[in-house]
Amino acid sequence: MSGIFFQPLDELRMHACVKGLSQEGMSLLVHCPQGALLGYYAEILMNSLREAMPRGTLESYFPTDADFLITSFNQMLAQMSVEDAMKPGDLGVVKKVWVVKDAHALELHELQLLGQLVEQFPGSHIRVILLIAGAQPDAAVVQAMGRRTMRWNIALPNAAQTKSFWTQAQAQGKIDALRPMLEQLKLMDHVPAAMQASKAAKNAVPNKKSAAKPGAKSAPGAAKTKIMWGLGLLVLLLACTAFVAWLQPAAFGLDALLNEGKTSNSQPPPEPVSAAVDTAPAPAQAPAELEKPDEVAQAKTESAPSPSPAPANTVVAKPTAAEDTVELPEDALAGRRWAEALSIKKVVVLHGSYKTYAMAKQVKAAYPGMKASHIVPIYKPGEPLAYFVVATGPFASIAEADEFVQQSILPSPGTVRSNRNLQSRLTPNPRP
Repeated sequence: MSGIFFQPLDELRMHACVKGLSQEGMSLLVHCPQGALLGYYAEILMNSLREAMPRGTLESYFPTDADFLITSFNQMLAQMSVEDAMKPGDLGVVKKVWVVKDAHALELHELQLLGQLVEQFPGSHIRVILLIAGAQPDAAVVQAMGRRTMRWNIALPNAAQTKSFWTQAQAQGKIDALRPMLEQLKLMDHVPAAMQASKAAKNAVPNKKSAAKPGAKSAPGAAKTKIMWGLGLLVLLLACTAFVAWLQPAAFGLDALLNEGKTSNSQPPPEPVSAAVDTAPAPAQAPAELEKPDEVAQAKTESAPSPSPAPANTVVAKPTAAEDTVELPEDALAGRRWAEALSIKKVVVLHGSYKTYAMAKQVKAAYPGMKASHIVPIYKPGEPLAYFVVATGPFASIAEADEFVQQSILPSPGTVRSNRNLQSRLTPNPRP
């Protein structure tokens, strides 16, 4: 890819980003309103990084690979001690550079988790580049990657910068390679017509020479000849196809059609569709097995001494509890049993609340200090669906819990709560 820039400031910023990634232990967030321009500059950046870090590896990922990135990071941490992972070491040593394309599609909690891992464990020698096209990223996205992240905003070029870019590309003979990018950015209107015409005139010179050769046919005569040749080949192709079909009718399915025509008169008329439907087995038998629990419950209700049926709200309440038990994963059910058995005189540390069990499990697996933690389902007032918290403990006192929270191998922030507070949120609390 060409090293041509629309303005000198873009080149200076690119060199600063290469230095920060390869020598200063920084990560990078690159934003551009247009994806074509972002891809053009990103390829120049990748080529410069390969030259600056010959021993480093550049790997490209997409937002769907977020879980794989977290898992890969954990595997690298498992091969080294926590002390070595937390020491910066030589910032000029870079093992891998993860380039995440379309990073604007990543969930905020995934960005926060990735940013915390890279910032808290600099000894892993991993750098991250986020490529964001389109709207300006929110402040929360920038903050999620931490303080050791540079930011490069690529502005769209104006008319003067486009003319300068075109002149440099023309001097280096790279107009054909860069024209599609300029057309996609709708910048060709800024290129003077005289400069485009000079390029077209150069391409038209060989055509004039070829037209001046003796014995060359005129344009109308050549077109007529091509049409005649095309019609002749088409007729020949159709004749060959008909001849093969006459020799081998089975290859074209003609014999099956002929046989079908011969036997259609001798076959009895088909039975009505309704008869086939009536004779088919009833499909309602298979789901009946799934309704056996309801049948048992109905039998118990009929055998009860009370002649009146149970109220509607009572019938709905029991399946709701059973459904909640079935939906919760086994690990979450174990966390609930652990929380119910806690002494109310002690406290626990909660490491955030998450909407899904998968998010809570991902956070727990990302930090070595949370191997003994539990994923506990809790319920917010008036909400029937469970949230999931990662809880660690129990601790005999608040001071002991605060000392545990200060460890840097844990996500921040951690909240100290009493066991009574946690246990009060283990069951749904519907609104009155």
